[in-house]
Amino acid sequence: MITTQRILFGWFASWVLTGTMALTPAWAADTAAEKATTSNTMPVVEPMADRMLRAATDFLKNVRGFTVETNVSYDELLGTGIMVQYSRHNTVTVRRPDSIYAEITDDLSERRLWFDGKTATVYKPAHNLYVQAKIPGSIDEFVETLHHEYGITAPFADILVNDPYANFTEGLYAGYYAGLNLVNREQAHHLVFTNEAVDFQLWVAEEGKPLLKRAVITFRNQEGSPQWMADFLSWDFDAKTPDSTFTFTPPDGAEQIEFLSRTSAGGAQQ
Repeated sequence: MITTQRILFGWFASWVLTGTMALTPAWAADTAAEKATTSNTMPVVEPMADRMLRAATDFLKNVRGFTVETNVSYDELLGTGIMVQYSRHNTVTVRRPDSIYAEITDDLSERRLWFDGKTATVYKPAHNLYVQAKIPGSIDEFVETLHHEYGITAPFADILVNDPYANFTEGLYAGYYAGLNLVNREQAHHLVFTNEAVDFQLWVAEEGKPLLKRAVITFRNQEGSPQWMADFLSWDFDAKTPDSTFTFTPPDGAEQIEFLSRTSAGGAQQ
């Protein structure tokens, strides 16, 4: 699991791509940190938490493609020490094994991303600018290359990859089942997990398909313990998405600029 970026699920950072609460209930009286005092300690994951996580991730692993719409809110700690919350709306379309299209609209701007198994493109409509990088291969290879070579985390990377379960459980310290709780007036299985960098909570639909309904991540090692939250508004597994959806065609007058790697950009996109 990518934990060195801002969030597990990824977001659009910079102009190109950017972009949990203390376990105090009785069922979590022994915190993950206490249960994982050494690197040799095996993860402590309650069976129901593991079962629901596997159900949700296996479902996504076994579908050929989907479109998911989300509302995201995230905290930013200002230089003044004040924590401010911002918002973002995402629509991500996936066709396995090698195609992604995403639209991201936040408080500052709109960005779009294409990946067709050969080339990754990011376009910013307001400036009519785009960047491209040759990244041949699968979605997994796209996510890894984007992260390691360009210092960028793809939007919702953890559910895009071929094996989401392995991605979520890598480096896991502990996991708990917090019962059935409401998400937008619907009952959902509430799961709580922790690893070295973050605490994260997932809500999985009780009725019908085991769909993710909400995710909350707390960066407890960062100043102020900022949070990131996504509500999964809709899932569509039946759409017939044409090939053209995943291929970028430059609009009239669009200008291509350099897509800087970690090396050429000094370690980050500017």
